[in-house]
Amino acid sequence: MAPLLLILLVFMPCQTMLFTFDRVTSSPPLFSIISSWWMNPLPQHSSCSTRSTPQSMVRLDCAQQFRGNGFVVFGSGNTGLILTCEHNLPKTESNGTVAVVVVGFHTGVRFDARVVYVDAGRDLALLRADTFSVPCTPLRFWEDGDVVSGIDVVLLAFFTMKYGQVLVEPGTFPGKISEPVWDEETDSGEIRSDYTSESGTSGAPVFLQRVNKVVGVNSGALGGTVKTAISVRTIHAALRQWLQPGDENITIEEMLKRIAEQ
Repeated sequence: MAPLLLILLVFMPCQTMLFTFDRVTSSPPLFSIISSWWMNPLPQHSSCSTRSTPQSMVRLDCAQQFRGNGFVVFGSGNTGLILTCEHNLPKTESNGTVAVVVVGFHTGVRFDARVVYVDAGRDLALLRADTFSVPCTPLRFWEDGDVVSGIDVVLLAFFTMKYGQVLVEPGTFPGKISEPVWDEETDSGEIRSDYTSESGTSGAPVFLQRVNKVVGVNSGALGGTVKTAISVRTIHAALRQWLQPGDENITIEEMLKRIAEQ
């Protein structure tokens, strides 16, 4: 009798997702896991679905070591701009920020990106790649109003597992905004939420779930279940301080275009 191959399927109450560990990490042999009970896909009814969003997500690497997340915020021709957290960037021997980092998509495509702007106080960094030839859709920011407590959000991020493996494709972590915070003295603020986050998720976008626009950049935790994200208002303030555009109504998208044209 011919041998039989048995496949065990475990049915869970929500949709399953397949994740594969990255070949470039110092991990055991390539293997996959099926996970469903703690991660959910972004809603498919919006213009920014999971089919396009991961191609706008990048992972930061240094000497083949995973450093964190970033995401494409501008793309035109061969030029791309990537936003991440400043603390994700490795430091030089003189404790300065490195000039170039390696970024890569989940497809395995990797390229060098120059660090063009750093705001350590707001924990933001903007990277630029001029060999940008991978089709993707830059993520857009929610600038149409304030965010308030109770709004559904979702974190989309690459992250490390227990033994240091990094998932090839980003996972999603849903939650709700608990409190937006703003400091007038520093002209910066954060969004506090209750989504789950794993090691290495800093620099990843936090989406306003109902419109799939970015409302923050995941930056850390206050302890317990409270996670923090750099707010869109803070990103706007950082870019205005850098560019000095004069126009108070200029959008983040417009400022990024000016930066790319420089």
